[in-house]
Amino acid sequence: MFALGSEYTDLQRDILRKELVGSVVEWDIRVYEIEHANGIYKVSSQPIPIKSKQAINMMRASFSVYPQDEQDHELLRQAKTNDRIRIRGKVQDIVLRAVVVIEPALLASPLAIN
Repeated sequence: MFALGSEYTDLQRDILRKELVGSVVEWDIRVYEIEHANGIYKVSSQPIPIKSKQAINMMRASFSVYPQDEQDHELLRQAKTNDRIRIRGKVQDIVLRAVVVIEPALLASPLAIN
């Protein structure tokens, strides 16, 4: 819906944004990048898949992941670009139709990298 050139209107995007912001989501994402500072991992996803072949997809998710134990730290340290991981967190904002900001976030079960 947020992809450039999609068939959806600004009204429809605004309605979806209001539904998403403040809600908790659990997504399987494909990792693009992971950064670490002050005990928090910033995980950026590859573009979120879309159905429209005419639209240009720029939408990604950005998670602030708070590891719960050493297993979480290890998984995040080992994850590579294009690995799939499951993350659960609260949607804070959708910025410029391009980034879904999710914070705080946790790794969700199963804790395996695919």
